[in-house]
Amino acid sequence: SSRGEAYIDAIDWAAMLMADPECVIVNKQSKINTWPKIVEDARKKNGNQLWVGPANGGLDHVTALKIWGKAGMKARWIPFKSGGKAIAALLGEQGLAYVGNPRDILGNDDLKIAVVSSEKRLPEFPDVPTFSEFGIENMSNEYMWRGLVYKKGTPQKIQEWYDELFQKVTDDQEWQRYWKRGAIDVTYKKTDEFTKIVQEDKEEFTHYLQKLGIIQAENDSLIVKLTSGRLMRMILIVLTALFILVSLFINRTSLRKMAGEILIPILFILISLLFLLLSFTFPSLEEVSSAVVPRLWIFILIPLNIIVLIKSLRKKEEIKYSSSNVKMVYNFICLLILYLLAMHYIGYFISTFLFVTTAILLLGYRKYIVLLMISVGWLLFSYFVFYRLLYVPLPLGKLIELL
Repeated sequence: SSRGEAYIDAIDWAAMLMADPECVIVNKQSKINTWPKIVEDARKKNGNQLWVGPANGGLDHVTALKIWGKAGMKARWIPFKSGGKAIAALLGEQGLAYVGNPRDILGNDDLKIAVVSSEKRLPEFPDVPTFSEFGIENMSNEYMWRGLVYKKGTPQKIQEWYDELFQKVTDDQEWQRYWKRGAIDVTYKKTDEFTKIVQEDKEEFTHYLQKLGIIQAENDSLIVKLTSGRLMRMILIVLTALFILVSLFINRTSLRKMAGEILIPILFILISLLFLLLSFTFPSLEEVSSAVVPRLWIFILIPLNIIVLIKSLRKKEEIKYSSSNVKMVYNFICLLILYLLAMHYIGYFISTFLFVTTAILLLGYRKYIVLLMISVGWLLFSYFVFYRLLYVPLPLGKLIELL
C-alpha cells in the first residue's frame, strides 16, 4: 500500500481508500525551521545540506528530489531503515529536514511542519504554509496513497462485495474523524481512476529511479548493456573457455610443473574482470556509490595477482611438480563455476554459504564450528554492509523469486 511501480497488467480491480499529503518536517529547536530559511541554507551549502528519511528510492526520497528541483536547490539524502529512525536522527540534529506526512508530528512537540504539498492550508494544521505560497508550482498534489488491488480473474461478485464494503467504510464518520486528525484525506476512488493514478506514479518513479541509478534505462550505456543477463552469461562462458585454453596450453609446455601457481592468479584476474563488469549495474546514488568498495577490491586484486604470477614465472626452476596441488586448483575452478551458476538460480546468500563451506573443506579444514561461524559471519557481513548499508543488488536467485 505505497507508491511505486505496480503490476498494472495483472490488476483486474483496484480501490484507493485515502491520500496522505507529503510535507517537509523540521526540528522546532533548530535555527533553520522555516521553508525560506531551508532554501537559503541549501543554496549556501551548495548541495551539502542533509535531509533524512526512510530508504533510497522510496516515496519520500523521490518527493525530496521533486522539491529540490522545483525550488532550485540541492541537498543530500541520508536514508534510514525506517521513518522512526529518520525522525530520531532529525531530533538529534543529524539532518536538517525530514520528508514525511503531517501525522508524523502528532505527539511530538519538538517537530514542526515547514511546508506541505496541498492545494490549500490543511484545516488540522492551519499555520502550515503550502508550496504554492512560496511560488513553487506543481507541488500541490503530492501524497502517499493507500489502496488495494486484486489480480485478474477475481469474480465480479467479490469485486462488487468489496466495492460496497469500502464505500461504507469511507462514509463512516468515526473512520473519517480518526484519520482526518492527521490531515489524511479519506477518499474512495474506484478502479479506473485509481489505476490511472498508479500508472502516472509508475512513469514518474521510473524517471527518478533511473536518474538515481537504482534501475536501468533502456538506452543505457554499452557497459550496462554488457551486464544484462544473457550477455553476462556469454561473457562468463567466454572467460571460462579462455581459462580452459590457457590451462591446456600450460599442460602441454614446460610450465606444466607449475600449473597451479600460474592458473590460480589467472583465475582470480578473470573473476575480477567479471565482477568489474557486474559493478556497473550497482546503483549510483552519491559521489561514493555502492560500487566503490567492490571496485577498490578488484583494482587491488588484479595487480596483486599479476605480481604473484610474475614471481611464480621467475622462480619456475624452484617449483616442484605436485599432482595433488594441480588437482586442488581444478577442484576450485569447478567449484567457482558451479558457484557462479548457482548464484543465478538460488541467489547470492545460499550459494555463497555453500561455496565458502565447501571451499574450506577442500582445503582440509575440519573444525566444523569455526567453519560454520566463518560462513555465517560472511553472510551477515554481506547482508548488513553490502545489501542494507550500501544497497548493492545481491541476486536473490530465480528459484527464490518464484516462491
